Amino acid sequence: MSAERATAELQGNAGAELRTTCSAFDAVTVSYSVGVDMLVLLGRQDLDLVPCLTDGHDQAVFLVRAGTSEALAAMAGVSVDSGPGGRLVLPPSPRRRWDTPPWKARAEEPSDLPTGSEIEPCLRAALRLFGGSSP
Repeated sequence: MSAERATAELQGNAGAELRTTCSAFDAVTVSYSVGVDMLVLLGRQDLDLVPCLTDGHDQAVFLVRAGTSEALAAMAGVSVDSGPGGRLVLPPSPRRRWDTPPWKARAEEPSDLPTGSEIEPCLRAALRLFGGSSP
């Protein structure tokens, strides 16, 4: 589907969802409370540009380089969608919004995605604080 058609579909139907596969990235999903803590910790590690979207106040989804988050999926309270079988609902779908968009400010080029191992220390710290809250 073209960008123009997708825009028209979303504008014409308030309940429409924009869905994609996880072929170009891995989607690491955690509870909202873990995600908010991760955003703070990532900022302290100069990784504050890790793309993140939220699903209301239920979940936070971090986008990392494709094929790099397999080890994160083994952690309690973490789910990972990866590859063409993985699916993700994107903003501007209902309840979805970008906390940190996957593009550089004032540019139309995508951000470089970190690897799963680069966000792992912050993820572990946030999970310890919130006891592995399920996504």
